[in-house]
Amino acid sequence: MSNDFLSENDENGLTSRKINNIKDIEKVKEMKEIRETKKIIDTNKEINKDTNKEREIRNKRISLLRRYYRGFFIEEEVGNNVFSYSIREDKKIYVPKIKEGSYMDVEVGVDTAFSEVQDGEELNKAGLKNFILYYHEGVPVYIFDNHNHAFFFWCVELNLGKFSMGSRLIHVDQHKDTRVPENYDVNIGDMDSAFNYTNFTLNVGNFIKPALEKGMFEGLKIIDSEYSLHEFKKQANIFDKPYSLDVDLDFFSEDMSYIDEDKKIDLIRELISKAEVITFATSPFFIDQSLAIEKLIKCLSEK
Repeated sequence: MSNDFLSENDENGLTSRKINNIKDIEKVKEMKEIRETKKIIDTNKEINKDTNKEREIRNKRISLLRRYYRGFFIEEEVGNNVFSYSIREDKKIYVPKIKEGSYMDVEVGVDTAFSEVQDGEELNKAGLKNFILYYHEGVPVYIFDNHNHAFFFWCVELNLGKFSMGSRLIHVDQHKDTRVPENYDVNIGDMDSAFNYTNFTLNVGNFIKPALEKGMFEGLKIIDSEYSLHEFKKQANIFDKPYSLDVDLDFFSEDMSYIDEDKKIDLIRELISKAEVITFATSPFFIDQSLAIEKLIKCLSEK
């Protein structure tokens, strides 16, 4: 057998192996593309499933909220209407309806939301025209006037699974709001009970204690001064555990102007970025509502 024949066979074998190798490579490439395509399809299915689930939760949330917050007056001596009730001329306060929207939709209303007599003068303060449910990067943000409504909104989000029992609460406010209510007779898993308790038992100064008493929150951090703000910023583990953020815009009232405004806004923006649920109260008795809305917009808008 000649060397030429061997050489020719060797070349044919090599060519054949190359062809087979190319086919194998193409096959592997094709299989890889199929796997990647399937992975993308599966991922998209999960995204769509999550999107559909989130849409269902959003629909359930606004439906539930609209069922309770339809706009009504409180005329009895209960809830926020207890203050100076016996000596006031105007004996009713208004609780607005809630709607979905943006923080740019927040407007001052005309009806009295909070009334009290101080130094012989009856002070009737208008609240918001509507409460607003807004979503900041998918996180529900509640914007309302009197601060006790936060309790009901926490109950809603707890029952929707947005946060778990025993979570943390970070409370940014001119006041601590930790007075003891007249009772703790509320079932936080029952929306009728939670709504009635929020509006007809609680007031702006005592809505946090029942949230702690019922185990809704276990950890509470209050930022109500320049010192507490600085001490909070020193903590290295701020975002280690889930938390809800509760802000009273009276933190920007004249009484709190000794704290640099940029520091306050930067803190709130930072806390917003990791919060599971966010509540903003405009507190008509403690800060001018137009000013409160101005500061709200600064907190929620992009830098």
